[in-house]
Amino acid sequence: MGKQKNWKKILIYSALIASIAGALITGIINLIRDEIASRESERLMSEERKIREVIEREAILVLDGRIDEVVMLFDETAFVRDALSQTTWYGKDAIAERYRNLPNFSFLKHVAIEITFSADMTYARAFSDTAGSFEANSAMVDVTTQGEKWTFKKIDNEWKIVGFTCNIP
Repeated sequence: MGKQKNWKKILIYSALIASIAGALITGIINLIRDEIASRESERLMSEERKIREVIEREAILVLDGRIDEVVMLFDETAFVRDALSQTTWYGKDAIAERYRNLPNFSFLKHVAIEITFSADMTYARAFSDTAGSFEANSAMVDVTTQGEKWTFKKIDNEWKIVGFTCNIP
């Protein structure tokens, strides 16, 4: 009878130890999963911040009239499409010409920027609204647009604009 009680105790203790071990393993797995998710979230936020900087830089460079630097934000094979006139400029030379023919903005800012990434993080798409002001015929003209589309490709660890569909004059 004494041996049977010992076996019961051993079985009970074994089950208890297995239960504790299972809880510990589950806890460790959850911690690792949370850490991986946190790092991925930080990575996405970092990449999103880089794309926002490109979009914001484009507006600043346009305001400063630094068109050669604007064009450096684009890939060699990029295009810019004017959604209003349905005109498309392909390649950096044509894009530079398009930017040189923009009104002389006194204010230009891209706002409400939303960014999504491809699964492999090599492409990104952004949507933005734009607000701006320029002088025409001795009067200030305020413009606001919605739904401008940006497409980016990560090239040599740098986000380049490969497509931009705008609807600002």
